[in-house]
Amino acid sequence: MLLLLICAVIVGGAVPVQTACNTALRGQVGSPFAASLVNGAVGASLLTLVLLGFPSLVSFNLDDLLTLPWWVWSGGIWAVVILVFTIFIMERIGALGTALCMLTGSVIGGLIFDLTGLFNAPQQPFTLVKAAGLLLALAGFALVLQLPQKFRKHQPKLSLAQLPFIALGLFSGMVQVTQTVVNSELMVHVGSSAAAGWCTMASSAVIILAIMLLKRESFKVYTKLRLNRHSWWILCGGVCGASFLIVNALLIQHIGAGMLVILNIAGQLTAALLIDVCGLFGARRKSASLSQIIGLIIVFAAAAMLKLA
Repeated sequence: MLLLLICAVIVGGAVPVQTACNTALRGQVGSPFAASLVNGAVGASLLTLVLLGFPSLVSFNLDDLLTLPWWVWSGGIWAVVILVFTIFIMERIGALGTALCMLTGSVIGGLIFDLTGLFNAPQQPFTLVKAAGLLLALAGFALVLQLPQKFRKHQPKLSLAQLPFIALGLFSGMVQVTQTVVNSELMVHVGSSAAAGWCTMASSAVIILAIMLLKRESFKVYTKLRLNRHSWWILCGGVCGASFLIVNALLIQHIGAGMLVILNIAGQLTAALLIDVCGLFGARRKSASLSQIIGLIIVFAAAAMLKLA
């Protein structure tokens, strides 16, 4: 069980790496959709090679697939929803507000799936200890994101016009958990998490391609792409995305949605701090504050509390 928990933290760390890769890629091609298309294509291509090399990972009954409910195939749709909503929300409430809303939404989503077993997610009992652990985790998120300092410095005012975008941010966080749950169910019917991940990444790439065609975005932006021994890593976003999908689809069946979300976020925050402190992936080097380190410790303590609940 300990190994599964460690895997959840590690794969959560793939998220900020993916974000860094996609941000750098977007900086070169100038379009979030063009960058995401590369991300989906790279991930789907990698999984194609894996499935061709290990054909036993694909196992399905055609009649069974034809009778599956629509939501089992919706992983690619949710991926695109997250992308579009994030772009839309960030312009209205900023990067910090978007991150906090999505983290909170992910926690809420994990709790909902644990309680209801929606989309065949494994159900987990809710206790007062678990409630305290979730609140503790949110407090840890706030410290890592340095919310107290930023609120004191800028004293942001919440307007009614921002409420719909805050709601969309919370919904986007819940959608992230939904995608994991849906992929886990698809895995049961196609033979492996790799095959389920391929379905999700390939379908998301097709949907993004359709959006680019509808928007009449030029594919000439890819001629701006410059790769060398210092920038090859910008194509690794798809690898990170594929890893996140595959591993989480396996883990959710063993540790539940709520615990998986908290551990993923713990890994995400840890990796994000390391990227900043070490100046990795082209990021400007920043020092970690004591409050951020304490916040990270609190998040891991909350995960331990949830495990004992």
